[in-house]
Amino acid sequence: MIKVKPNLMDELHDYGAFDVSACFNCGTCTATCPLVEEGNEFPRILIRLAQLGQEEKLVASKELWMCYYCGDCSASCPREADPGEFMMASRRYAVSRFDFSGISRSIYKNKWLTFVYMALVAIIVGGGLYYADNNKIFGVDDHTILGGYFYETIHWGGIVSGSLLGLILLAGIWNMYTRVKSSEPLRQRDQIDRLLPLSVKTKLAFRTLVSTLYNEGILQKRFRKDDDETLPPERPTRWTIHMSIVWGFVGLAAATGLDYMVKDIVLNQAGQWVPIYYPIRLLGIISGIVLMYGTSYALYFRYTKPSQYYKESTFDDWLLLWLVWLAGFTGFVTTLFVYIPQSIMPTWAPWIVIVHVVAVAELFFILPFTKFAHVMYRPLALWMHEYEEEKINYLENLPPEEEPQQVVELTT
Repeated sequence: MIKVKPNLMDELHDYGAFDVSACFNCGTCTATCPLVEEGNEFPRILIRLAQLGQEEKLVASKELWMCYYCGDCSASCPREADPGEFMMASRRYAVSRFDFSGISRSIYKNKWLTFVYMALVAIIVGGGLYYADNNKIFGVDDHTILGGYFYETIHWGGIVSGSLLGLILLAGIWNMYTRVKSSEPLRQRDQIDRLLPLSVKTKLAFRTLVSTLYNEGILQKRFRKDDDETLPPERPTRWTIHMSIVWGFVGLAAATGLDYMVKDIVLNQAGQWVPIYYPIRLLGIISGIVLMYGTSYALYFRYTKPSQYYKESTFDDWLLLWLVWLAGFTGFVTTLFVYIPQSIMPTWAPWIVIVHVVAVAELFFILPFTKFAHVMYRPLALWMHEYEEEKINYLENLPPEEEPQQVVELTT
């Protein structure tokens, strides 16, 4: 039984400016897309799903997460239906459906609510830092790190907020998993699980997980295939910029985690000063440079619009990039405070630290609700589909004497 949502296209319009009503399914968008593969003919197939009101298939589709919005489909559309923006709007819509709290739907549909939400985060985080430090609620002076301010407050506040954020993320991931798993085409394959022993399913799950993380996370091969070749060779490509931001984040997250494990847990020296050549500190500095390189170029290209990809920038594009840039810049200034004498420490130093922590908090508290959410939803969706396809391939390639009787019926 297929559920139909008659007003699906109207709802999608709330998440992006496109005119798919002009589309007459000529197939030009599919023909020009560099990522189209056999069985994955988007964006036309997703436009058709939306026109038919098939929400379940739309939000659970693999093609929704394969697109990196190069803009080729919109540039070539003879009716100017803007299928590229339709793909982006559909992804925003899917993120809002995975979010159980309703925050994502609210901030996508109303920019002012986004500012209200961010203001609340800033007041709670920034005000909490200022109050806790001035009133010494931990009973001791803070350690000499981050400019000599707020260490204990950041430490315990990070644990509490990180735990809350983790629960929100897990709820969104579980919601997505169940929706993808219970929808077409995966729903028809439930019986295949009964034909495969647990050892085989475990091996296939692990193999496809590693493959997905390697190809879609570490190297992002599909993004590179979709990369912009219209820029001069001396300028960084979209893939280079995107990978700089991704690996900058990964490096900073690793440095933060290692710093906590080594200094806080192993050495029991929480917040102690370390030289700039300390390996974990060096990792953080290098990662910050890589992050700032990618973010600065991304912002510059969105202003100058040197290619088709950069011609259209939405509110959430700007919001995410500016928050990342602000967090990176204030992070460098904060690190500088660690290595200058306390006698010449500027009086405004604590405010820079507050701005840095607030920017980081804003980033992580919009993670489950905006474009940032693709960092968890994209690899999960692609892995689930690849895993199911791998199970089919395994059964189809069994020797005849080992093939279960139902395989032919289930896989045709």
